[in-house]
Amino acid sequence: MPFDLKELFSFIAFVITTLIFVTVESFINACKWGFKKRRDLSREVILVTGAGGGIGRLLCVEFAKCCPTVVAWSHHQSKLEDTARLVLEKTGVIIKTYACDIRSRESIRQTAQRVLDEVGTVTILVNNAGILNAKRLMALEQSEIEDCFKINVISNFYIIQEFLPSMMGVKSKEDTPSSVALAKGHIVTVASVSSVIPCVGYSDYSASKAAVLSMSESLEMELALMNLDRKIRMTNVLPFVVNTEMTAGLKAKRPFLFPFIDAEYCAHRIVNAVRANERTVYITAQYSILPLLKWLCPAVTFRRMLNYVGAQEFADNIQEGRAKKVTTL
Repeated sequence: MPFDLKELFSFIAFVITTLIFVTVESFINACKWGFKKRRDLSREVILVTGAGGGIGRLLCVEFAKCCPTVVAWSHHQSKLEDTARLVLEKTGVIIKTYACDIRSRESIRQTAQRVLDEVGTVTILVNNAGILNAKRLMALEQSEIEDCFKINVISNFYIIQEFLPSMMGVKSKEDTPSSVALAKGHIVTVASVSSVIPCVGYSDYSASKAAVLSMSESLEMELALMNLDRKIRMTNVLPFVVNTEMTAGLKAKRPFLFPFIDAEYCAHRIVNAVRANERTVYITAQYSILPLLKWLCPAVTFRRMLNYVGAQEFADNIQEGRAKKVTTL
């Protein structure tokens, strides 16, 4: 194959141009990080899924501190009522609650239409709902795998399809925006560090969170293609283990290296990320080094690191915790 000098120069020019863009964008991002402007949320309409407990419930509390119009979704009406009481007690805000089975496309469609009719255009959508089976692959039942993907991934597609058109300033998903000026919105995807660092017993969960993270990044590219990326923001949240009911029983083997995350701090950090229009947020920031370590280290070495911090025992810890809870009921 003959040597193509023109192709070589073209490649060198591409590398140099890329490095310049990376340097400039990194500098701009660093400046933004140093002088982050927090936007006012008081006129937004914020919808949080998975608001019946855990991070979702606390997100409703945190958002209500700076926004009087918060909409909470959960499969369980009784849990939504508990969330509403907590928000009222902590902030004095009366939130709107809607029971919705997000495993069902029709339930999502009907509930979304009710929100649009009764509350108005949702300007900040927080896709937070998720489940964790914490079982090894061969122990997973078909229904558990399907529910994991329906709740953690597929529901996000359907919910975004219902609310994105109004964010874009159009009436339905078949229409295209006639004016960028009309567009306004923010979509928050609560993924997980497990999106990029899977571990034992997390096969379905990690796969679902990796999928939803990729979906969010792909959607951001689609918005950019329509010149909407400055009008409709995307924030991807990747928390480490958060102390909630879902992870009850987990034990931090090396808390000085990899501490578990307080749920209230996690919710507060997500709200701040929305107000600062942050794109990708690891909670806490130290966990952002894990993907780099995975890429740099040989596979066996990286698995040993996970063993050292106890990550390979997480699923077993959770199952033990759930068994104890059932026994004491």
